[in-house]
Amino acid sequence: MELKVNLLEDGEKSYGIVAFGFVYFLIVIVHIITSFIKQGVFIIRTADVAQVLTGISFITMGLGYKFGFLGKAYILINSEIISLKSSIWNKEQLVYWNEINSIDIESINLKSTKQTVQA
Repeated sequence: MELKVNLLEDGEKSYGIVAFGFVYFLIVIVHIITSFIKQGVFIIRTADVAQVLTGISFITMGLGYKFGFLGKAYILINSEIISLKSSIWNKEQLVYWNEINSIDIESINLKSTKQTVQA
């Protein structure tokens, strides 16, 4: 038997974050247009691209989408291991069942012979 929980499932929608993303995006676009008008040359800097992408990411997060294409986040429990990868940026924590000495249910700490995993 195996239990696998995807921690990157779509989340709840937040219209406040969507509105913030749109406002941020519009401010960046207005900044790019005004700098074009002032300089007379259309130059897109790396910072401008990063800010546009930041505005788009706020909009997508506000709509409830997560960035699963960047990596995985999951909990996997089967007959051999307990595996936890709490976010796309964190390293996977792996504990074998035969290494577990005790399980403290109150704080959800797994104490094994090699390491302690906290959930």
